Amino acid sequence: MEDEDLLNDLNEDFATSDESEGEDSIQSGLQEGTDGELRAFLDQYEPYALSKGKPESVLEVSKVYAYQSGIRRLMDEKSPTSAMLLSQVQPVIQQEIGLLRKMIASIYEQKFPELESLVASASSYATVVRLLETKGVGELDLQELQGSISKEQLLVLSMAMHTGFRQDMKLPPKDSELLMHSISVLLGLCDLQNSIEQYVASLISRVAPNLCALVGPSTSAALIAAAGGLLELSEMPSCNLASIGNSKRVSGEVDFHESGVRQRGHIYHSDLVSGQPVAIQKQALRMACAKVSLCVRVDVSKNSPGGELGAKWKQDVLKRLRGLLDPPNISNTKALPIPEDKPKKKRAGKKFRKYKEQFQLSHVRQLQNRMEFGKQESTTMDAFGEEIGMGMANTVRAAFTSSSVNNRAKLRKSMQHRVAAESQSTQDFLTFDDRSNKIRASTPGALQDTATKDQSAPKGTGNDWYLKLMHETR
Repeated sequence: MEDEDLLNDLNEDFATSDESEGEDSIQSGLQEGTDGELRAFLDQYEPYALSKGKPESVLEVSKVYAYQSGIRRLMDEKSPTSAMLLSQVQPVIQQEIGLLRKMIASIYEQKFPELESLVASASSYATVVRLLETKGVGELDLQELQGSISKEQLLVLSMAMHTGFRQDMKLPPKDSELLMHSISVLLGLCDLQNSIEQYVASLISRVAPNLCALVGPSTSAALIAAAGGLLELSEMPSCNLASIGNSKRVSGEVDFHESGVRQRGHIYHSDLVSGQPVAIQKQALRMACAKVSLCVRVDVSKNSPGGELGAKWKQDVLKRLRGLLDPPNISNTKALPIPEDKPKKKRAGKKFRKYKEQFQLSHVRQLQNRMEFGKQESTTMDAFGEEIGMGMANTVRAAFTSSSVNNRAKLRKSMQHRVAAESQSTQDFLTFDDRSNKIRASTPGALQDTATKDQSAPKGTGNDWYLKLMHETR
């Protein structure tokens, strides 16, 4: 009897272990299948085009809603791998929330066209539409909307409901059913997105604490997922980080934005950049990309596991951005001194007169500014084709009148020595070099000995110009 009891106990133990192993294998297979199906869905995902018209079912617009249960099972794993995968799901959910909001607005605008411009948030818009459809204006208590919209929006909404809301109008049954189903799916996606953000934030802060301290956990998860890992992200230069997550545009499409930023990726949509004024968002993006590159490399090396460097660099960026917003310093304007009523100093003396002679007009220039009465003025053309009047500069008086004005062009001593050396070398060549004979033969009479010429030239006196003028007037 005792042997039979022992055998029964052993059979029960083996059966229990086999069942537990079977359950574990089924659960692991389910998780692997969910992971693989979700990855395949993300690779083949294409958003629904609202230009096709109203869909037959909401699931045609929100394709990720069918994977809601699998996504929640991934969040129960608490692993960094699932966090990376779910961070890739976040942009898809956000895109489908926007599509559902547009579809709800296109259906409900025929009944309340002003509501779309009054409520900007997708979840708040869906909540208001659901309350208006279920309770109506008479039974609706506006205080129920205080958690969804602000008091200012609540006041504007109450005024718009009395003017633009068509209470008596009823939507077609098909549109009404599609509207309510779309609202429930949109609110479910919003709840799922919030859960994913909290889950990703709790795990990414362990992997990249400094990056999370700088740009936030959601942006950090999106950057790491797009790069394929923390190590791959650390190998990217900072100039390429701004384009990660940027939506692709058709070739030739012009993209205008008031901030002047073209690469509006994950870093641009973080609070560190998008929360700044439009005027400095371009500078904020450049600073943030540089600090993101540093934070990622610190996280890879694990030198600051507490995220102190990321928080410090974030404060540095904010400080520099505040400096860009500060108005320029007002310089202290200094008043001019009171002028003294006393005569100005008049300089004189031989040295000062010599100095002033350098800036006086020459005698020929003075004659050019004069004209003889009753005679036609002679003119000439300069290098630019301008006609210049010569005045009395071409007269005999101008040709033979010497001037004592000391305003001639002057050469520096170094230039004087250089000219003298060149002249001496030329003279030596013409005098002693046999090759100069060929030059004399080709230009007879053109080259003469300077010394001989100077000796043969008669010395003139200072009155030669007067004697020549008197000889011509006879």
